[in-house]
Amino acid sequence: MVVHICCSVDSFYYIKKLKEELPNEKLIGFFYDPNIHPYSEYYLRMLDSKRSCEDLGIQFIEGSYDFENWFNSVRGLEKEPEKGARCKVCFDTRLEETAKKAQELGESKITTTLLMSPKKDFSQLQSSANLVERKYGVEFAFFDFRKGGGTQAQFAMAKEKNAYKQNYCGCMFALNNQREIQQRSTSELYSDLNNKVLPNSIEERVKIYEQVVDLEKENRPYKIEKRNFINYRLLWGKVTADKQTVRSHILPYSHASQKRFQTHFFSLQDLKLTFEDLKNMSFQEEMKLREKLGFDNFDFSVVILLENIENVKYKVELKSEIFNDTRETLTIQLLYLVI
Repeated sequence: MVVHICCSVDSFYYIKKLKEELPNEKLIGFFYDPNIHPYSEYYLRMLDSKRSCEDLGIQFIEGSYDFENWFNSVRGLEKEPEKGARCKVCFDTRLEETAKKAQELGESKITTTLLMSPKKDFSQLQSSANLVERKYGVEFAFFDFRKGGGTQAQFAMAKEKNAYKQNYCGCMFALNNQREIQQRSTSELYSDLNNKVLPNSIEERVKIYEQVVDLEKENRPYKIEKRNFINYRLLWGKVTADKQTVRSHILPYSHASQKRFQTHFFSLQDLKLTFEDLKNMSFQEEMKLREKLGFDNFDFSVVILLENIENVKYKVELKSEIFNDTRETLTIQLLYLVI
């Protein structure tokens, strides 16, 4: 049986239950989710789904990330709500590809871990299942493991296995709708121009779960915890003088809450730094530089670096966001050898 996998939170428990229900069935995990955006989020969910299959002792296959085809298939349905018409098209697309993979592998049965998700509509999934059964001649195995406390057991197992728990279904349209309701920005879709790893970005989580894979291979104990903190995103900013743009660098946590604000300028020459040095600094290194210049983590003053500070009037335009957030942290526990 080919098991379509959407994420590790669902796959850990759903595949475990499948193995209990069908002890003689050969299970093959198939990760096909081109609906997930951006690619870094897709990669993270694929990585952790693969980890779940390895933990459960079944084969794992990654499908293609043909995001453009998926995007075209849902064109015109961007504003549909969760469980609306866009979701139905999305299920059709993913289950059809799963049926094709089953035919390619010579398997006659398919199922999906989407059945485990409490946010998915069973009737939509059943409709998509009926479609692929008629079109491809495969049998769709429909299991409801959510009932009888299954959802609670699923979340408990996901916590025990340190599964990556995503905060949106994967579709950027659903994310936009979700953030509009929450009156928050879609920070998951923001990336730094210099490819720096931003706090609580998807890229930061990728690094954590890549470490988790390595630690588990080495049988080293670890702990993932969530901590509250004040997050920051610079959306755009520029410095001009005499209507000419001045090359500048805005340090993290520079935030202007009003139209008029004070700006602190520093010269790179005085600091013996270059713009190339700043480009190669990590976010954490920039925060250390900010602290070195006299601004602590709770000071949101606007701090801007220029190559030289001239005796001219500078105009600063800046838009940024500061918001309460929760980030995952990885603690590697030490092993002590007792002699």
